[in-house]
Amino acid sequence: MTSIYGNAVLLAGRLDAVEPEAGMIRDLGEDAERLLRIVENLLQLTRLTSGSTFDCEPQVLDHAVRASIASRNRRYPDREIRLTIADSSIVVDADDVALDMIIDNLLSNANKYSPAGRPIDVVLSSDDREGTVRILDRGIGIPDEIVSDVFTPFYREDRARRIAGGVGVGLTVCKRIAENLGGRIWAAPREGGGAEVGFALPLSRDLDEGAQD
Repeated sequence: MTSIYGNAVLLAGRLDAVEPEAGMIRDLGEDAERLLRIVENLLQLTRLTSGSTFDCEPQVLDHAVRASIASRNRRYPDREIRLTIADSSIVVDADDVALDMIIDNLLSNANKYSPAGRPIDVVLSSDDREGTVRILDRGIGIPDEIVSDVFTPFYREDRARRIAGGVGVGLTVCKRIAENLGGRIWAAPREGGGAEVGFALPLSRDLDEGAQD
């Protein structure tokens, strides 16, 4: 699946946008990316369910977020993603691949369930205990009564089923990763319409040890 996705992206980059084949190659790439994400999420869910843990090291949170946004901008240039950093150089203990998976899954959901032309907002902040990433969209939203259900394996609301494909494991994986890293995750309706989904991870222990030294 990785090979199919990579080759589709490569071919799309070599074709002129007006060529009839270009649209078919883009569709192939998007479907391959969606299937690849499903496979990766299912594999990660299996690992975490079996009790696997991550090898963590200090990660600069805004660097990880910027990298994920840059990757999505290359793949989906028509979707504006606005980044607000209240506190820079937030350092958390995490596995870099797992951290990227959380961010990419949340950005992917915001993109899938938002109408074209509406920007996605990403807000980074911290306090004396944890670093926080909030992803806010103007999509279909998350009603109060299902905010906990969206993290249940294979759960998909009826409106979500009608708008986009998927199997309902992305948010489950995000929750398992965040909790495995000692953090937390949440979902809520966004004031004015849309959804907020965010996560918070404890600040790096290395910073605490350095402060004591």
